[in-house]
Amino acid sequence: MDRKLKNTLTSRRTLLISSGAVFLVLLAYVVASFMYWQGYMANVAKHEAAKSAVETALDKPAKTTEQKLAKLAALSAATKQLFKDNTSCEPVWWAAWQTAFPAPASEVKRCKVLASKHYAVRAALDAITAYVRDEKRLIEILAPLAGLSSKLTENTWDASAKEWEEVASNAKSLQVGSEFSDVKGQATKQLDKVVTAWGKLATADKKENSADFTAAYDSLDRAITDLVSVANTSEDELGNLTKKLETAANHL
Repeated sequence: MDRKLKNTLTSRRTLLISSGAVFLVLLAYVVASFMYWQGYMANVAKHEAAKSAVETALDKPAKTTEQKLAKLAALSAATKQLFKDNTSCEPVWWAAWQTAFPAPASEVKRCKVLASKHYAVRAALDAITAYVRDEKRLIEILAPLAGLSSKLTENTWDASAKEWEEVASNAKSLQVGSEFSDVKGQATKQLDKVVTAWGKLATADKKENSADFTAAYDSLDRAITDLVSVANTSEDELGNLTKKLETAANHL
């Protein structure tokens, strides 16, 4: 065989092999891209379906502290099925350029819109979680006061006053988030009034001043009643936060 012919055939064979290899690589890339975007769409659809889990958790009762914590646990589990943020929607590097085409671009846009809605739900839930956590801590601080009013006698005044002072001090030192700061402020204000009234009550008793004693006792009673009413304020605030969460969930 002529050397020139032999070289020509060898070159053609090499070209065919190279072309075949390139074709296989391109085919593999096309198949991988197709499967990737199929998986991408399925993932977005799965996250869209998470709305039902959030709605189910929102329907749970939340009257008592235990119910609130149980509802939060259910909501927390449900929101784990949601996107964390828009970065979850970014395509892998080797497929990112394909968003120049309408179909992939539409899917990424749909994903990012959904992720923004999911972020709103997560943010609303974070606010409620922080609120309920702080509320629970304040309730624990106030717990020693339960039943004190039924034990009040002249012999127990000093001990009761000291208990109120300690609770007031602990409440003031409690670090809370911005969501609960107003309620904490109202509670500590009323606790201060109670402590002040206790001081006036003790002074009037020692001086055996009946008028001052009656006035101090009335102030003490009002301050304790107003402190109890803070619980209603707390429920109202929690209700407002819950409405924000429900609104965000309705937009999913």
